[in-house]
Amino acid sequence: MRFLLVITSVLIALSGCKPEATPPQQVADDVANNLSFEIELISNSQPDRAVCVELGAEWATCNRFDIILGANDNGVMHTNWSLYIHSVRNLLSESSELFELEHITGDLYRITPTEQFNGFAAGEQHRLEIVGEFFELSKYDYIPG
Repeated sequence: MRFLLVITSVLIALSGCKPEATPPQQVADDVANNLSFEIELISNSQPDRAVCVELGAEWATCNRFDIILGANDNGVMHTNWSLYIHSVRNLLSESSELFELEHITGDLYRITPTEQFNGFAAGEQHRLEIVGEFFELSKYDYIPG
């Protein structure tokens, strides 16, 4: 009985040492206030149409752009967030070890950090290189959701 009491006391003491998880609303507020989002069109037409064909682009037509994610002066240390974007064009491929681009449904996509992502230091930026179907008509073809 005494052994059980000692073990229980140790477990209770150790459970108090465990850091509390950040509440989801605090994570959302921190990311919303500190994450920057930009889109940079690299090429409105892929010079090598074979790339477009390989990715399954209709009419072998595709474009290349970057999504630039970064942090302001406070940084973003959370790794459990998602950023939803809309695209009127199909997004065919993405190149990044730190982020995953996932097609949800219709024109809705989700960007989430991978296990390699450890947060953004203050002022740090990362690029997601993306190939999209067809071409871009305006800056409103991609809107964060």
